[in-house]
Amino acid sequence: MRKRLTALAAIATTALGLGALAVPTASAATGWETVTSWAGGRTLVCATPNSDGTSTVYARWDGRKYPDVGGEFRESGAGGLAHVSDGGFAISGWTYSHSDKGTVGPTVSLQRPSNGWVYVLSGSQVGITVEAVVPVKTLATCPGAGRVVSAARPAAAGEAARAAKCVSKKEFRRIDKGMRPGAVKRAVGFGGQQVTAAEFSAVRLYARCKGGSVVVNFKRAGAGKPLKVDSRFKG
Repeated sequence: MRKRLTALAAIATTALGLGALAVPTASAATGWETVTSWAGGRTLVCATPNSDGTSTVYARWDGRKYPDVGGEFRESGAGGLAHVSDGGFAISGWTYSHSDKGTVGPTVSLQRPSNGWVYVLSGSQVGITVEAVVPVKTLATCPGAGRVVSAARPAAAGEAARAAKCVSKKEFRRIDKGMRPGAVKRAVGFGGQQVTAAEFSAVRLYARCKGGSVVVNFKRAGAGKPLKVDSRFKG
């Protein structure tokens, strides 16, 4: 199963369907929020701050609106999380909330730095279909928990950003929803680093001037359609 899921981790990304471009501000919301979704199923996520500068991120798959269609892609769904490393943004340590169609899966969790990033996925029983990389500080605070407080990015990340081409504050504002990767490259002056690539999506990483990173989540509306910006964050 792990091999099959890993092999299919490059199927699609960020079909979030957000009405407005996501911005990297700390979330004031409390409760479970949809971060990724696919075919009527949703991955609900929230975060609880810890006293050591980390947060416990929780996720569960809500498949109650998953379509009643037969076949291996629809018999069950899954939502989940993974770690995102600093620097190269390597993704590891997947954990899944599986459930049959029409039901809600168990809650899964992992611990991340409160000023770090987390990978969120939605998919079928055979692999990941939708994925996104988001800052932990933008997640809704879990019910009954205190608000997540973000800290400064690690110095190593800032040094890496300054050593490469970087995205300025002005350039970040130029990245608009619906832009293709080539248009983003022209807006910021360089192409960045591909974090994930898939049939229906991609996630790209850009160094941010004065330290930190910019992540842009792209998605495509369907097979053969162009990739377009769905959300972008800085951290």
